[in-house]
Amino acid sequence: MHNFDDKINHIHPHELVKKMTTETVNVIDIREPFELKELPFEGARNIPMNILIMFHSEFLNTDETYYILCHHGQRSYTVTEFLQEYGYKVINVLGGVDLVN
Repeated sequence: MHNFDDKINHIHPHELVKKMTTETVNVIDIREPFELKELPFEGARNIPMNILIMFHSEFLNTDETYYILCHHGQRSYTVTEFLQEYGYKVINVLGGVDLVN
């Protein structure tokens, strides 16, 4: 896991995939449902970005850690930053699923 000057925790997709083989992790894929067909990410829960932002308290709790994933990593960065401000333990997946393949 990496922490850059932006105070957001990050993890590379390959590190996350490796972690998923030994641990149970909460991965949230914030892509839209139509995007999942192109590059699925096994083991992730799909909650589209806008829905997660609007209804975060219905999906998340502050006791768990969540890995936020999108296609290229831009949306996940934004959502990770947003959720962190609300006290959630969140980690941005750098580069998104695009870097897994």
